[in-house]
Amino acid sequence: MEIVDLRDSSLDELNTRCGTIISACGYEARSSALVGKLSSQIRNRTAISFVEWPDALSRKSNDQQFAQSRFSFEQASGNDGTKVGQVLLSAIQSTPDQSAVAVDISCMTRAWHAGLVRTLRTVEIPRPVEVLFAYVPAQFSNPPGNTSAYEIVAPAEGFASLSPPDLPVATIIGLGYEREKALGLQQLLDPKRTILLTPRFRSRDDRFYPAVIKSNSDILARTSREWQFDYWIDEPQSTFGLLARLVAHLLPSYRVVLASLGPKLLGVLCFLVATRFPQVSVWRASSGAHGRPRQSQGDTSHTIVLSTRWMHRLL
Repeated sequence: MEIVDLRDSSLDELNTRCGTIISACGYEARSSALVGKLSSQIRNRTAISFVEWPDALSRKSNDQQFAQSRFSFEQASGNDGTKVGQVLLSAIQSTPDQSAVAVDISCMTRAWHAGLVRTLRTVEIPRPVEVLFAYVPAQFSNPPGNTSAYEIVAPAEGFASLSPPDLPVATIIGLGYEREKALGLQQLLDPKRTILLTPRFRSRDDRFYPAVIKSNSDILARTSREWQFDYWIDEPQSTFGLLARLVAHLLPSYRVVLASLGPKLLGVLCFLVATRFPQVSVWRASSGAHGRPRQSQGDTSHTIVLSTRWMHRLL
């Protein structure tokens, strides 16, 4: 299928239009933050539990909250996007034509995000499909003093493009606030051109922004201001447009690699943009089994929702 419409939505619309929701059950308190905000009309509810860290931090509490809120459970590794794609496909096939499917991507991994979008891109369903991606931002906490080294740095499954090898590489990196992570990724990819995207919030007090700038001071100093852009996390449609314009500008002269180290919503947008531009590669960077659990609390008062509408290519 292909995207035929993409627009900013809301939690109210999600509760009105969706009959199905898929969430991630992990160790962050944020995993279950949206549960209490869901309408009773969303009857089909699935929580995909991580097989990793089953006893860490808020995991047991999340298990209880999802169970009490009538979620059924599936299990998957954080590195297995195929299982998550299968859950989404099953949800779409069992959802009435007039209803949409919601996915809470807040605590899902990049591999899971890839699995979701890969499924939507590759399956052919003979009717329009609407999927709403919900994102609960984390409440601010200070950046970790020590961060785990990346164990996995590679193209996400299904998003490794074989662009002409004679072209130089251009990398679009979404910045996070863990110190020097973006610089390490840049040095590994060794691109001819680096484009940096810095996350900002328009709708709430943004304590993350100065932390992102401070943690990425080295790579920001090494990158021309011409190729540094702010984007609004809470306006995903405009951020999708920014990404699409940058990719379209770069593609005639570069092999383009997208890599998001910041908010999970930008990672999903990278995969969605790649469905429009199949020449683009999307890379993920993960600490894998050596990553340590970190707590985060969800800010449901600023939940962000993006509506995507997909259609069979032959229609």
